[in-house]
Amino acid sequence: MKLASQQTQRFKPHWLPLVTQGGILLYLVLVVTLHVLRPDYTPLFHAESDFAVGPFSFLMTIAFVVRGLLSLALLPVLWPLAASTSMRRHPGLLSLTLWGIGSLLLACFPTDLEGTTHHTLHGGLHLLLAVIAFTGMLVATFRLPRLFERDWRATLSGRGLSIIAWLMLIAFVTMFTAIGIEMGQHSSGYFGLFERIFIGLSLLWLWLVAHHLRKTSA
Repeated sequence: MKLASQQTQRFKPHWLPLVTQGGILLYLVLVVTLHVLRPDYTPLFHAESDFAVGPFSFLMTIAFVVRGLLSLALLPVLWPLAASTSMRRHPGLLSLTLWGIGSLLLACFPTDLEGTTHHTLHGGLHLLLAVIAFTGMLVATFRLPRLFERDWRATLSGRGLSIIAWLMLIAFVTMFTAIGIEMGQHSSGYFGLFERIFIGLSLLWLWLVAHHLRKTSA
C-alpha cells in the first residue's frame, strides 16, 4: 500500500493545474479578440462556434484546441485521487474527458451558421459533439468534487463549486431551450448569451479546481 502511494505521488504532475489556468487565460484572450475582430457576430445571438466560419476562423479553431487541452490537463492530477479511493471508473473523470475531447473535435468540424437553409454533415457533427461535450462538462461539475476532501468541500471555495454547478445546469437548460426556439421560429432565442454563460461558468469551475489542486500538490 505504501509503495502504491509513493508511485501515485511520483507520477502526479504538479504543474498541470497551472497549464489549465494558463490555458483559460489564453482562451479568454482569443475569444475576446474574435469579438473585437468580428462585431457582426453578436454575443447575444451567435454561438462562439460561428467564429470558426469566415475571416479569422483560425483563431476560433485554436481556441477549441486550447479549451480541450486545458481541460484534459487536469486528468493526470485527478486520476490519482480516484485511484486512491478505489473510484478508477469515476463518472466525473469520464465526463471531463468527453468535454475535453469534444472541444478538440469541434475544431475539426465547422458549424452551420444560424438561419442557414442548407445543413451540412460537418455542421451536424459539430452540433452533436457540442451536445456531448456540454453534457459531459455539466456532469463533471456535479461528480468530480466528490474526489476532494470533505472538509474542503465545506469551505467557501468548495461550496462555490456546487453553486457554479447549479448555475451551469440552469444555463444548460436555458441554452438548449433557446435552440428549440431558434429552430421552431427561425428567430433568436438568445442562444449565444446562454452559451457564453455556460462556457464562462465552466472555465471558472475549472480554474477553482486547478487552484485547489495546485495548493494541495505544493
